[in-house]
Amino acid sequence: MSRFSAIAIYISICIFLTSGALAAGVSKKSKEDSIAPKARFLQRNHDFGEVHEGAEIKYDFVVENQGNAPLVIKNIRPD
Repeated sequence: MSRFSAIAIYISICIFLTSGALAAGVSKKSKEDSIAPKARFLQRNHDFGEVHEGAEIKYDFVVENQGNAPLVIKNIRPD
């Protein structure tokens, strides 16, 4: 076997072993470990039924942050 072939095989083995070790050592963070807000809505929608024009309607949606970072609500839109 030529010296070039031996070096090529050695480099290939090193790359193979390194990539396997890196893949095994890198684990995805679990949901508990990640730092992020998590919005939980007790009720996601509400049917107001028939609403007459000009009527003032109101409904409070309860949102709970079950994450471990502040929850910022930037935009709300009706469907």
